[in-house]
Amino acid sequence: MASGLPNLTLLDLYDNQIGPEGVRAIVEGLQHLRTLDLSHNAIGIDGANEIRLAESLAGLRELRLAYNDLKDDGVEELSLSEHLTQLAILDLRDNGIEWWGAESLLEEPWLARLEHLLLDNNPLGDDAAEALAKATHVTRLKKLSLRHTGFGPEGAMHLATAPHLAGLRELLLDWNAIGDDGVAALVSAPWPRLQKLVLASAGIGDEGVRHLAGAPLLAGLAGLDLSGNKLGDAALCALAAGRLDCLRELWCNYNKLSAAGVAALAAAPRLRRLARLHLTCPEIEFELGPLVHAPWLGSLQQLRCGAWSTPEEAPALRELQAVAPDLQIL
Repeated sequence: MASGLPNLTLLDLYDNQIGPEGVRAIVEGLQHLRTLDLSHNAIGIDGANEIRLAESLAGLRELRLAYNDLKDDGVEELSLSEHLTQLAILDLRDNGIEWWGAESLLEEPWLARLEHLLLDNNPLGDDAAEALAKATHVTRLKKLSLRHTGFGPEGAMHLATAPHLAGLRELLLDWNAIGDDGVAALVSAPWPRLQKLVLASAGIGDEGVRHLAGAPLLAGLAGLDLSGNKLGDAALCALAAGRLDCLRELWCNYNKLSAAGVAALAAAPRLRRLARLHLTCPEIEFELGPLVHAPWLGSLQQLRCGAWSTPEEAPALRELQAVAPDLQIL
């Protein structure tokens, strides 16, 4: 394969039942390859070893290996590479990696150039967060995705005490039970460039949102996801009083919200840039009336409320359509 495509720079072989021998055949001679996607295959530990040994991948910038059953041994093989020194994006989601596999990877100096690290759906635990906090050479990370990785407040505290992560733009921590204490730790972190924070299904209550609402990092967020938590109207009241000047998209799906919370959000004085609002909650379409008077309604482009009712059945939807005819309601 490689002999016929020597100048190839991008190769996407997602979900092609490729095993270790296929990896060897693919990477031989591809000296100009910059992006390689082998996600959803079966490369396993031996395939990771083939990647480790491939000198042709010395110029690789993006490597995606999600869903390949690498386990800790496969990640350790990968970490021993002497040729992946230019890598900026590494995707290792859903590989059965535990804390020691992550630790062996994070110890390697070639991760110093890494900008995006995706480790979702691996049983990493708090120890992996601690290993990341100790990886002081990993200073260029802009996106860190740790969705459903099995850590709690302690893991959040480890991340928050890592000054080398100050360049983060996106932090995705949904489906981790970090709770209110974890939020309190996270929002104390020195992340002045953070633009997107995902805390969906993280066991957060109203108190956690109060911590967030009073934190300096809120002022820089363009995207905030608080879906699937234990939030009530008090959480929206606290959030509405915060520094929301840059917020463009807000997710509050599947929380216990009513018209009181919606009214607080509608009156938020600093939501001028909000373009997309996600409020899918049971019968929320009957509680949206206060949005009609929101001073920022003119900037809103899309409202997702998962409404089962028609505008004829829910007067609030009818009013919104009348006041904001260009608003997309889903």
